[in-house]
Amino acid sequence: MDTLIGLRGNNFVVLAADTYSINSIIKLKNDDNTKFYDIHGNKCLLLGGSIGDRLQFGEFIRKNVHLYQYQNNTDMFVKSFAFFTRKNLAYYLRRNPFEVNCLIAGYDKKDGYQLYWCDYLSNMDSVNKGAHGYGAYLVSAILDKYYHENLTVDETLDIFKLCLKNEKKVSINSN
Repeated sequence: MDTLIGLRGNNFVVLAADTYSINSIIKLKNDDNTKFYDIHGNKCLLLGGSIGDRLQFGEFIRKNVHLYQYQNNTDMFVKSFAFFTRKNLAYYLRRNPFEVNCLIAGYDKKDGYQLYWCDYLSNMDSVNKGAHGYGAYLVSAILDKYYHENLTVDETLDIFKLCLKNEKKVSINSN
């Protein structure tokens, strides 16, 4: 099950993803690191979908953000980064679509910590909690039940452990 989970607290954002690639019910790889893209240390792109689309789209976004920084001698705000990612998903939707779902997180001094949910059809929204993939069907209720405004990092990690436990109980490919 391809799973991405994100939670935003007052002064942090925590993201989690599974580390394997699957095709149907066959686990292809158990140490997949193509889901997480660190952008300049203050922004992060978490991608779910087929491994080819994840690799191609993730590298495309990462390198274009670096190009933007080089050309303009400034860094993108997190909101700008999220809209840039969404714009590119929308552009390629009618040409050569990338079937990737995104969780975009980051920090800037202007707006603080932010989390954006974006799907392969380029629908995007700023959220406090979000999930993608098959695991989202299993963990959405847990996120709704345990999320509150003044969430601490320890509470967030406990919520993630509960999500993982729930997903392992149902998943065919879990160890």
